[in-house]
Amino acid sequence: MNRTMSQRGRIRLGHLTSRVGPWSLSLVLHLALIGLGFGLTWSIIRHEAHLPSPVVASNVVMVTPPMPLQGESEVSRQAPQLDVPAMDAIDPSPPVVAGPAPAPLNLQPPATFAGASMRAASDVVFVIDSSGSMMAWVFSIIDEVERSLQAMTGDQRFAVICFAGEAVWQVPRRGLRPVTPTSINEAVTALRGGINRLSGFGSDPVAAIEAAIELRPELIMLLSEGIDGRGRFSVDRAAALKSLDSLNPTGIGEARPVAISCIQLLVGTPSPATLMRDIAAAHGGTFNTIASEDLDP
Repeated sequence: MNRTMSQRGRIRLGHLTSRVGPWSLSLVLHLALIGLGFGLTWSIIRHEAHLPSPVVASNVVMVTPPMPLQGESEVSRQAPQLDVPAMDAIDPSPPVVAGPAPAPLNLQPPATFAGASMRAASDVVFVIDSSGSMMAWVFSIIDEVERSLQAMTGDQRFAVICFAGEAVWQVPRRGLRPVTPTSINEAVTALRGGINRLSGFGSDPVAAIEAAIELRPELIMLLSEGIDGRGRFSVDRAAALKSLDSLNPTGIGEARPVAISCIQLLVGTPSPATLMRDIAAAHGGTFNTIASEDLDP
């Protein structure tokens, strides 16, 4: 019986060993691998700890010399001596440039008259139709002349010529006057005080333009409702253009001595007259129109 029990115990131990043996062996092998890896890692760490540091530290001691490397007197002797003038000896005045002084820039835009550009002309003559059909607007036109004169500069000159029928009236009475506050005030005062004395019918501008050309201006500004006329006051278009052509002939390069610009005052139905347009085209000027409402009589 004891033998039987001993045999059964061996059978159970063998059976248990057959089941537990592989797991035990695997566990032992894993523990051995872990131990081997830990040992290798520890050896590498200890080896790197004994390697020399890559940072190089110098053991050289820097000593500042107690004396300058070069004597002050020697430095001063080698330095160049600059002859600098005293501040009170320097002339603060700007250098003198030979020749005429440059003319100042004129940045002011050119003045206009009744909406038409005056092209910054040096000498300007205003020729104003003051005949019967224009009398309702003549004082507004004088206001426009004053505004234009005030927009001009002191290096420009002017004159105003009014015409009605065969009468021609000039302000100032002789020559051209420089644009100044005094000359503007005197001219406008004279125009407002004497324009009613000028009466007549017909708007033939030839005599007035002839008087204006004799002043030798650079530009004439002619303003009228229409100088063609009607009925017995009609102006001979061909004769007028011929007369103006002889008074202001073409010169070198087909340019005329005086440019004539024309402004037509539109009252009610625009006039079909074309004489003013033709004068401006033939004499190097511009043609413009202005509505009577814009003059605000």
